[in-house]
Amino acid sequence: MTEPSFTVEVFQNEYLPTGGRDVNAIVTVTAPDSGEAPGLGAAADSGRAEIVIVDCSGSMDYPHSKIVQARAATAAAIDVIADGVAFAVIAGTDVARPVFPADGRLAIAGPATREQAKAMVSGLRPSGGTAMGTWLQLARQVFASSTAHLRHAILLTDGKNEHEPPAHLGAAIAACEGAFSCDCRGVGTDWEVAELRRISTRLLGTVDIVSDPAGLAADFEAMMQTAMGKQVADVALRVWTPQHAELQFVKQVAPTVADLTSRRTQSGPQAGDYPTGSWGGGESRDYHVCVRVSSAAIGQEMLAARVSLVAGTEALGQGLIRAIWTDDEALSTRINPNVAHYTGQAELAQAIQDGLEARKNGDEELATAKLGRAVALANESGNEDTAKLLAKVVDVIDPATGTVQLKRKVDDADEMALDYAINEDGQDKDQELASDEGPPPCLSALPAITQRQPTSATSAACGSRARHRPRPPRLADQAQAHRGRARRGQGRPVALVFANQVSPARSAAPRGPVSSARAAAMTTGLVRPPAPPGPLVPAIRQTRPTLTARPAPLARAPSSRQ
Repeated sequence: MTEPSFTVEVFQNEYLPTGGRDVNAIVTVTAPDSGEAPGLGAAADSGRAEIVIVDCSGSMDYPHSKIVQARAATAAAIDVIADGVAFAVIAGTDVARPVFPADGRLAIAGPATREQAKAMVSGLRPSGGTAMGTWLQLARQVFASSTAHLRHAILLTDGKNEHEPPAHLGAAIAACEGAFSCDCRGVGTDWEVAELRRISTRLLGTVDIVSDPAGLAADFEAMMQTAMGKQVADVALRVWTPQHAELQFVKQVAPTVADLTSRRTQSGPQAGDYPTGSWGGGESRDYHVCVRVSSAAIGQEMLAARVSLVAGTEALGQGLIRAIWTDDEALSTRINPNVAHYTGQAELAQAIQDGLEARKNGDEELATAKLGRAVALANESGNEDTAKLLAKVVDVIDPATGTVQLKRKVDDADEMALDYAINEDGQDKDQELASDEGPPPCLSALPAITQRQPTSATSAACGSRARHRPRPPRLADQAQAHRGRARRGQGRPVALVFANQVSPARSAAPRGPVSSARAAAMTTGLVRPPAPPGPLVPAIRQTRPTLTARPAPLARAPSSRQ
C-alpha cells in the first residue's frame, strides 16, 4: 500500500563562523490533509483497535463521584467508536480483568456491542489496589488477538502504582512499546504525574489532569474522536548524518516536548530511526535537531543531515539541513526565529525547574531568584500563558525585572497542573540533566533569546514562532487544538520542564522580593552572552524533493479548521 506524502520543512541559519561546528534546525513535519492525497482518509475501521482501561481500585469510591463519572466517561468513549473498530474494556485494580468482552478478546463495534459494553461498564464497582503494569500487560495480550495496525488505549487512574514493584511497571511499559499507543488521564490530585508521564511518553501518548471528575466524559470523548482520526501508523523520523558528524540530539518540541535521542534504532549506515507513532490528516509537529560537524574552510558547504519520514520501507517526505562556513559575522550571528523560540523556552524551563527544586528543598532565596528570572523571561518573550502558571506559585511584583515573592501556599491541583502542563518531555528523573550542568552544548553557543525581535505585535503577544508561511489545516484533536490556541495567545503555554510537584507543607513563608540584579547574579549559567548585533532573516524553507513518481501535494489556502 502506498502511503501519502508528508511535507518536511527545515528552518535554520545555515551559516557557521570560522571553526563553527554545531548546526541547529527546527524540522516541521505535516501530514497531508485527508482531502488532499488519494487514499488518505480515516484508516479502514477493520484496521483499528481501541481499549479503555478504567481504574477500579478502592480509592475510586472516595468520593463516590469518581467511579460514577469514570463509568460515564467510558460509556461516552464507547459511543464514539466507529462501526467495525475492534474494542475492549479492562478494569484495573491490583489485578487486571476484562470487562467487555469477558473472554479477554476484542469485540467489533456496532450498535449491539456498544450497548452491551456500556451495560457491563455500568456495573463497575471499586475495590482493591493499583498495579498499572498488570493493566498494561493485559491490554497488550488483548491487542495481540487482533491484526489491527492502529492500536490505541486510554488509561484512567486516581492513585499511585502502589501494589506492584516499580520494576514491574517498567517491564510492562517496555513490553508494550511498539504494540500500542496510550493516552493517560489522572482524576483528582492523589496520582503521580511522573508515573503517567512515563507511560504516555514511552507509549507515544498524552498525559493530562482532570481535577474535577465531572470533566471526564468530555475528555474521554475528545480522546476517542482523536483516535478515530488517525490515519497512518508507525511513522519514524529517520536522520542521516555524514561521516565524522555527531548527532547531538533529536527532540520533539511541539505540540508537546519529548526527547527522542535515546530511542534511536539503527536503520542503516550513519542513519537512525526515531519513533513518532500514528498521525492524523493535517497534523503537524516540530522537531529540534542538533548536529556537530567537522569544521571546514570559508565558503565550503556541506549537507549536515537529511531528515526523512518513513513508514516501514517507504519514504514519505524529506528535508535537508545544511552548513555553510563564512567569515561574514552579519550572516553567522543571525539566529533563526524558530530556533530562537525553542532555545528561549529551554532557558525558561531550566529557570523554572531550578526554582521549584530549590523551593522543595527549602532554599527560599534561590527559589525566589530562579522563579523571578523565569517570570522575567516569560515577560520578555510575551509568553502570557506561562506567566499565568507562574503566578500560581509566586506573587509577581514587577514582571519586567522579575521581582517576585513566593506564595505561602499553593493548591495541590495547581501544582499538578503546572507539572503535567509544562513537563511533558517524559524523561525519567535519572536521565535529566543536573541543574548545574548548564544548557546542552548545541544550545550554549546560540545567541540569547532576548535578542530576538518579534516580527509583529501578534507574535510578541502570544510568543508565536512567526513562521512566515500559511499553516496547513489542523487535526481536530486535543493536542493540535491546544497548539493552535497557544499560537493565538490562548490555552496552555509551550511545554516546559518542571521539577516534581511541591508539597504545600514545604511552602515556607517568603523572605521578601528579590531584585532583577540579584536574580541575574544567582542564575549564572542560565543566561547566555548577548548575540552580536545583526538583522534577523526569514526562516530558510526547504520542502522535500520528490521521492517517487507521486505528484506533489497541491497548494492550498490556509484553513480555519483547528
